[in-house]
Amino acid sequence: TWVAQNIKIGKFMGIGGFIIMLYLFYAEFAIGNLCQYCTVAHSAHAITTYGLFKLDTMYESNEWDPVGSKVTESTQTRRRTRGYVKPIQSEEE
Repeated sequence: TWVAQNIKIGKFMGIGGFIIMLYLFYAEFAIGNLCQYCTVAHSAHAITTYGLFKLDTMYESNEWDPVGSKVTESTQTRRRTRGYVKPIQSEEE
């Protein structure tokens, strides 16, 4: 499904970002100054990558949807009509 595919793409991009992040750490230490903006960006990247790995683990187990996917009549109608559901006239009008 597209969910699994996008999670895997995010994981691979996260791993690639860690390689770049290591180089940037090296450059900052070589210069002798740490950039506060870069440190926050690196932290956000690490948290996001961790979240993607956690999502992948959840998607492959029961934690993603423990109850199961409940398909109702309105859900089937939305899927058939690509999201549009015709308004129903109420009895009160």
